[in-house]
Amino acid sequence: PSLQASPLGHFKKDLLARVSSMGIAWRFILDPMCQGVMSYADFCKAARRICFDGDKRRVWLELDPTRSGKVMLADLDAKIASELHSFHTRITARYGTVELAEAQMGLQHGKRLKRHDFCKLVWSRRLVATSNAAEELFNMLAEIDKVRGHAFFTCAALRWLYQIAHALKSCPTRHLCL
Repeated sequence: PSLQASPLGHFKKDLLARVSSMGIAWRFILDPMCQGVMSYADFCKAARRICFDGDKRRVWLELDPTRSGKVMLADLDAKIASELHSFHTRITARYGTVELAEAQMGLQHGKRLKRHDFCKLVWSRRLVATSNAAEELFNMLAEIDKVRGHAFFTCAALRWLYQIAHALKSCPTRHLCL
């Protein structure tokens, strides 16, 4: 069966009807406490928040086929987890701490980067492999200003990435994501 027809496909479709990427869905809907992992209870709460009307148990079994009891971003979207891990690795190698990264990226005092500025910055500093990767990262991490409707990269996105880095590194072996 196609992914759309599967319970997990239906769940992902519902998530993407609310946010722009699985990275954003993970950050704001599935793992809002930035633990890097989600339990079945967390998943059920998130499913209720988005009014998911599908079979939660079947979705969970697709996400956690080994029945470990925990799901990570890589279980939802291995490609995004891998890209975020790579970006975090490059930022850490270049800047070290999140505070230094914020300062060097110009994100202090509530400053935000628009798409063009973010992509130019991460590409020129070789924090991404391609300019397309910069665009994809922006789409994964950007927050929407609800008043103006514009997307921005903020220090909150950078801090989130540092917080969940442990889960990105410890990707389950059932996924060949990293």
